[in-house]
Parts: sequence; structure tokens; C-alpha cells
Amino acid sequence: MQVSARVTVTPRNLELPETLRELISQGFHSVGFSPMLASPSGRDEMDPGSLREMLEQMIACGLMFETHIAQGIRCPFSNMVTAMAEIHRGTHRPYPCGAGAGYLGVAADGKLSACHRFVQDPAGEMGDVVHGIDRDRQNRWLSDRHVHRQEPCRSCWARYLCGGGCHHEVLARGRPACDYIRGWLHYCLQAYVRLLAKSPAYFEFAP
Repeated sequence: MQVSARVTVTPRNLELPETLRELISQGFHSVGFSPMLASPSGRDEMDPGSLREMLEQMIACGLMFETHIAQGIRCPFSNMVTAMAEIHRGTHRPYPCGAGAGYLGVAADGKLSACHRFVQDPAGEMGDVVHGIDRDRQNRWLSDRHVHRQEPCRSCWARYLCGGGCHHEVLARGRPACDYIRGWLHYCLQAYVRLLAKSPAYFEFAP
């Protein structure tokens, strides 16, 4: 059984390299990190200072990944694995995920929403299981949430790697993590160039 760990990062658990090493030592098949950008109570949301610290910690994890790959050792740091695969494929995405398109959330009362985070949230209503998907709502959603319709995304160099950020978090809090995302992607692009030169065999088996 392959089990993955997803770590929600708050200002209270920013020791990411230590966490990565510990979870790998416990046998997790992959380990990834995601910042807490919008919580129901506002508690433990990441602020600009915490996001800057997280970026430094993520890059430290990335450098660990690079070292392992150069030595022919598997490193299950999923943020890097995913980034390297997407950059290598030339991923071009106008949305951050399939919410409202490839998948929907279903509430206990049968109402459909753009994803599980929009259950009981009118902003993401998409119909119900009795009458089906409300195509007008879905089409408006996909049009409004497209990266070309978002600000400041439409002029951001990272828009097709980022996709505009989690819809729910953006509608709840805006985009406090843009500098973090651009910083991480900038590092990932540099790491890709280094790995492609030093360890090209890695990309023969990349996901």
C-alpha cells in the first residue's frame, strides 16, 4: 500500500526539511506541503512573513531533492516531483484544478458544488443530484475563473504553471501567496535546468 502525507503548513510548523525527513523515515511513499491560506476561523492562516519563511524552507527541501536525485537516490518530495513533471511536459493550465469541470462536490442533501470546499457555499453552487448540473452556472464559473479573467493573474509570468490559485482560497481571502508561488516556481525552473543537465535519466521515468 502506497500512502502519501500531505502537510498543512501554518506559522507553527515551519520546520519543513525536518518534517520531510521524519515522514520519509516513517515510510510514506510521498510527502507534500501546502500553506494554510484560508481557514474557517482565520486561525493559523499564513501571513507574508510566514510565507517568506516557508519559501526558504521549501527551497531547502528542494535542494535535498536535487542532491538525492544526483546521487541516484529516490526522494519522495511530491511538490518537487510534481513540479519537475509539469515543467518537463510543458504543462499549460488555465485553472488550478478541475473544480467545477472535471469534478464536483456532493453534499449530504444532494446539492452539487464546484468542489468539496464549496459545499453549502452559494458561491460554488452547481445544481443537485436530482436535476443534474446547472449548465448556466457551470459555464459562468468556468468563464469567470479562467486565469485570463483573473487579476493580477492575466499579466503574471507564472499564470500557466499556477492556474490562478485555489478558487475557494482566492474567493475567501484573495491572493496573499502570489510572491511565495512565484518564488517557488522560479526556484523549480532553475532546479529543472540543473537536473536536466546533471541527471537526465531522471526525466526518462518522470510521472
